[in-house]
Amino acid sequence: MKKRLICKLPVSLPAKDCVLKSLYHSLGIFTALLLIFILFFKSPILDIGHMTVLRLIRSMIFTWIVCGFLYTILGTRKLKDSTLRSKWVACLSWTGIWAGIYTIVFSQVPDLLQHDIGNYYLVPCLFFSVSLIVTISISQIHNFIRKVLSFAYSVFIFLMLLSPIFYAFYFMIYGQEFDEYALLSVIATNPDEIINYLTATFSSIQLILILISLFLLFTVIYIITLKTTARRHSLDFKNRTTIIFTILSFFFFFNYIITVFPIDQALHLRRLNGPMNAFIQLQNNIEQNNNNLIIETPNTLASKKTPGSIIIVIGESANRDMMSAFTPSYNKNTTPWEKSVRDDQNFIFFDNSFASFPNTVMAVTQALTSSNQYNNIPLKDSIDLLDVARKAGYHTYWLSLQNKSTVSDAGITVIANRADTIKWLHGYDETILSELKNIPSSDNNFIIIHLNGSHFRYDRRVPQEFIEKNNLPTESKTDWYNASLQYTDYVLKEIYQYGKENLHMQALVYFSDHGENMEYTHTSSPFYFDMVHIPFWIYLSPEYQAAYPGTYQSSRNNKKEIFTNDLMFESISGILHAESNSYQPEYDITSSRYNLSSDHALTLHGKKYIRDDIK
Repeated sequence: MKKRLICKLPVSLPAKDCVLKSLYHSLGIFTALLLIFILFFKSPILDIGHMTVLRLIRSMIFTWIVCGFLYTILGTRKLKDSTLRSKWVACLSWTGIWAGIYTIVFSQVPDLLQHDIGNYYLVPCLFFSVSLIVTISISQIHNFIRKVLSFAYSVFIFLMLLSPIFYAFYFMIYGQEFDEYALLSVIATNPDEIINYLTATFSSIQLILILISLFLLFTVIYIITLKTTARRHSLDFKNRTTIIFTILSFFFFFNYIITVFPIDQALHLRRLNGPMNAFIQLQNNIEQNNNNLIIETPNTLASKKTPGSIIIVIGESANRDMMSAFTPSYNKNTTPWEKSVRDDQNFIFFDNSFASFPNTVMAVTQALTSSNQYNNIPLKDSIDLLDVARKAGYHTYWLSLQNKSTVSDAGITVIANRADTIKWLHGYDETILSELKNIPSSDNNFIIIHLNGSHFRYDRRVPQEFIEKNNLPTESKTDWYNASLQYTDYVLKEIYQYGKENLHMQALVYFSDHGENMEYTHTSSPFYFDMVHIPFWIYLSPEYQAAYPGTYQSSRNNKKEIFTNDLMFESISGILHAESNSYQPEYDITSSRYNLSSDHALTLHGKKYIRDDIK
């Protein structure tokens, strides 16, 4: 067996030389970075914000200090030692790839230099330092254990490089940075939806090439790691300076790696004002909030004056611009039934309806609680609609064709769990029809139905029999989207007919969680207004109209008004005539006191004015 080469440490450089050499290299690195900013960044270098400048200066100082310590503890001159040089070059390559990919993406984002990107240029020196120390340490281990540790280290490097690669891919597809709301959509996605997205975004050949590329990337990392750790290079861990520097390197690396993608976005979701934190607080407080709920109009409740069923249907990704019932000029009759009942006096179509957010969890959570974009009520202090309906005298149902959320019981699941009867169903949307047959026709029923609707991928939302029966084209993604809208239209017709004939239905409300963009589907980054263009209509039975003529007339009077679906709590409370201590009539589209002008209407959780869309 060949003896492994052992390299003795050269004589250390004097402290002054280490300081000067590290300063020279640090200045060189950041001078090159400055030139890149000037030559390639869309954000002008002269517009750098004050804090960004300070963070970049801090990064340079940090790099200088790290380089100085490395020269001191490694004691090498001009990398003449080939054993150490191979380790140095490998670790420098991983660091360069990590920082380089982020820099390429950042350079394409206008005004990016106004953001907090300083840590992205502080992490590399720590990444390099930690990688080099680990590589040298592994090289001192015996053969089998060395291979195992090299594999674990390769996994770490692979994951580190995968982060900027994913970030860059997202930017290439959407033209925007990956933010925490995009991350929320990712982690709330179930495996089936992930497969649907990947197979719709990439061809089979592209997916195979991506997988092969990732496999090759890991293989290259592992082979290089095996080669660089095969030749032993000693590091004196008995030396106090080496111990202190190693501890500090790891401490600062783990302290700052959580401030960059993707950990920073994940933590932001759970911070005090983050959406995940809001869901968790809602879950913790919802029972107490319900105990504080008071119905202030017990004598006018719809459950007493017009007993029967109230059905709420929540659609998915339906864009009213592509629905013929809302946009007669659209070139396909995607909603034949809805179009046929639009002029029926029992139906009221609201043509200027918008989603509060282009994301299911965020939009539906606000739609079904008293928290909205205008009243400044935190989600954790809100009342949910199912508790209102129960106290108003209804047996409540949650019937969903979508998967139960696993994201800390994210929003929708928290609310769904308040229902008396909960069913998470599987199959096409018409499955709901057989489930409705299990609901007693003699009871007061409040039924929320959450459809799959036009959820991406569209071709998996429509039965083949429906396509063939209606002779629908399926040559493009838009064709499939149109087909999904028409299938939802069919399901709505069946729900309406069954509810009317068998459940003594007094009201049927349909709205979508958000809209859809044919290129980017629905996301907050990039954001397009068609992502929040939603259908919304109400059916009120003749019996209900006779009992509540004011509600019916106010609804018709308001059908041209701007409406955002985070006001659904008030509007459905108005239909139930369950005015509570959380009810605000100025947000109730069925009330004569409804007051939301185009100048005040908002979307994207208050970040966008709807007036910017309708001008």
